[in-house]
Parts: sequence; structure tokens; C-alpha cells
Amino acid sequence: QGALTEFAVAPGVAPFVAARAGLGGHNEAGFAYTGRGIRLDGRHAFEWPSLALSVGAALSGALARPGELPPCDYRIAMPTLCLNEPMDPFAGVRSVELSSLRGYGVELPVVFGYRSEADVVMLWVGARGGVERDTFDYTLITFDTVSASSGDATRFWAGGLLGFAIGLHPIQVRAELDVAYESVSGNLELGDGPVPADVSGVSLTPAMAISAKF
Repeated sequence: QGALTEFAVAPGVAPFVAARAGLGGHNEAGFAYTGRGIRLDGRHAFEWPSLALSVGAALSGALARPGELPPCDYRIAMPTLCLNEPMDPFAGVRSVELSSLRGYGVELPVVFGYRSEADVVMLWVGARGGVERDTFDYTLITFDTVSASSGDATRFWAGGLLGFAIGLHPIQVRAELDVAYESVSGNLELGDGPVPADVSGVSLTPAMAISAKF
């Protein structure tokens, strides 16, 4: 369950770079890079003088990324042994380290927002839901071996978001908090065959950004 959470949900700090462009007719498209993957989305806005309702859809792609080394240096002297810590022959699996990740997903966001004159203050609240399918390669570390293997996971999530922005044209500082219920199911390939697992829970994803509008 811990391995599926790390592989499919990918907690941790990540960079975020994004750009958006208007398409006319209250439509726009956006592209984002988040360190873990890329995201392409489109949305249509229903606008009033200071309020707007945005309805959209997004496609995402998970990018291959290197994982971290195991907690001890198993490469010293004997590649199949971890020598920095005493080994317990009955300990079984010691750790599972991600080597690469790839996948795709679909997301449906709906956002309602307010903006003051000259866009000095912006507030928004919304709901998001989606599904993502990932496959991954990992390093399995047991009490006496280090081996490469693979697995897969399917993640469903649904939740809400709350954000605000403040600034003077064209620069704004933005902050957002996403709360989602996530359910992940998948398989890890071990020596005796695939091992299924399921995990679910609530995730909190804060984000901050500096944006420029031209």
C-alpha cells in the first residue's frame, strides 16, 4: 500500500510552470508542467461583470522520473547486499524504490470565481474529479537481494479546491489548496507473481505561484 501511494499519488514538492491562451468565444487552452507530468486542458467560461463559471476538461501524462536510492548503500562490496545496516533474514521486503513512471489521465474541473476591478483580488472555489492509469518500474530490496521489477496502478480521485490571488496588473501572487479523496488499486510484480493491493485516503495539495497576464 505504501508503494502504491508513492508511485500513483507521488507526494512531495514539485515545480509548476504553466501558460494559458485565449481562443475566442470565452474559450481558452492551457499547458502545465508539474515536475511529475504534463497537463493539457481547455475550458469554457460563463462570465458576468465580476463573476465567472468555468467548465473544462484536461488530459495529463505522467513522465518517467528517477527514484531515490534505497536508505542504505547496497552497492558497496557486494551489489546484492546492503551493508550499512544489520540484516534480518526474516524481514522480507525492506523497501521499494521507484525507478521510472509513465501514464495518462483525464480530469474534469468546474470552478466558480470572483474578481475585483482591475483584477486586484481574485477568489475561486471549485470541484475536480478524474482517473489516471500508471505503469512503473521499481527496485525491490529484500533481506539479501536487489532486483528490478514493474507494476501498475489505477487512481480515481474527487474533491474540491479553494484559492485566491492578489496583485497589480500584470503580476499576481496566487495560492491554492486542493483536497481530494483518492482511491488507488494496482499490482506489484514480485518473485512469486503479481501482488494486488488497494489503498484510499484524503490528500491535501497546497500550491503557490507568481503569474503574469499579457
